[in-house]
Formats: sequence, C-alpha cells, structure tokens
Amino acid sequence: GLTLSTVTFADSAITDLSITGLVSVNKKAFRNNEKLKTIRLNGNIVLNEFAFSECKNVEKLDIGGSVKIGKYAFYKCEELEKVSNYIEWVDVAKYESV
Repeated sequence: GLTLSTVTFADSAITDLSITGLVSVNKKAFRNNEKLKTIRLNGNIVLNEFAFSECKNVEKLDIGGSVKIGKYAFYKCEELEKVSNYIEWVDVAKYESV
C-alpha cells in the first residue's frame, strides 16, 4: 500500500481530492488546505490524527470501502456538511479545541 507522509500536502492548493486503494494518510498530511472542497475516499484507507485538520472549506466527504478515521482527522473542518456512505466512527470532537 501507499503511505502519505506527515505534512506531504500541507498548505497546498488542491481543490478536489480522491484517494483509492490501500492507503495510510499520516498525521497532518493534508493540514490547512484552505482550497480543498471535496474529499473522496474509496478502498482500505486509514486517516491518522489530524490528517485533514484545518481544511476549513471542505464541504463534502464521500466514503466507500473500509475507512478508519483517527482522532481529530477533520479537526476545524467547519464547512463539512455532507458525508456520503457508511462511517464506523466520526470524530465528533472536530469542533472542540485541543
């Protein structure tokens, strides 16, 4: 499988993201991507702590397959309104301060 290292895409200009296959997204890999609006995850994916933290403009999260979501993976994703498909667990503390 593929591992996206810590802060690999932090502060980038990505607007739409699709991750498929066997993938581990390390801590803060996509942190603070202010232009990111849509995230699609499909496969056997692990999102580690703070993977998408402070992606303030993410509006849609589409999940397929087996996705494990770590603590604070979507911390401060305040615009996240639509989550498609089944999720075992979502970090409800995303709106709380650490």
